[in-house]
Amino acid sequence: MTNAKQLIEQVCEQASLTEDDWWPRLIAYANALYEIAWTFHWRSKGSNYYGDHELYARLYIAARDDIDGIAEKAIGTTDDDSFIHARRWARDTARIVDSLVEDDFTAHNFPAILLAAERGFLDLVSDMKEAFETQGILTDGVDDFLQAAANKHEGHVYLLQQRARD
Repeated sequence: MTNAKQLIEQVCEQASLTEDDWWPRLIAYANALYEIAWTFHWRSKGSNYYGDHELYARLYIAARDDIDGIAEKAIGTTDDDSFIHARRWARDTARIVDSLVEDDFTAHNFPAILLAAERGFLDLVSDMKEAFETQGILTDGVDDFLQAAANKHEGHVYLLQQRARD
């Protein structure tokens, strides 16, 4: 499996997003996390069924909340809602999901797939923060927002690392 940094670069290329599309990129990636975790929540099975079912629910609920928060922060800081297009999000999310989830996945692979996806999200947040800093547009509020997102997803990485060791 590719490392998280390579994965996020590949995913963003495939989703036809440019460097200036940071907010839509983050929304599409959060939406992909939501779709993957929600699907895995339903497809959990085996001896770890209940724990996995609950873990994946925690992850998809967090991702769902991220989507709304990201969109509101983006519109609030840019005063631009032109990136709010359901068809674009659906297309970009599908491409990201296709990049993260292989066709022959099984319940045994779920923790590793989500772990790579969460690391990719963290890389994207880090890259976004760096780009905003370089461009001189990183406000205290946006910095706080991105740091809070990183903190939450670092917690998800911890949980998935523990689960993937099984």
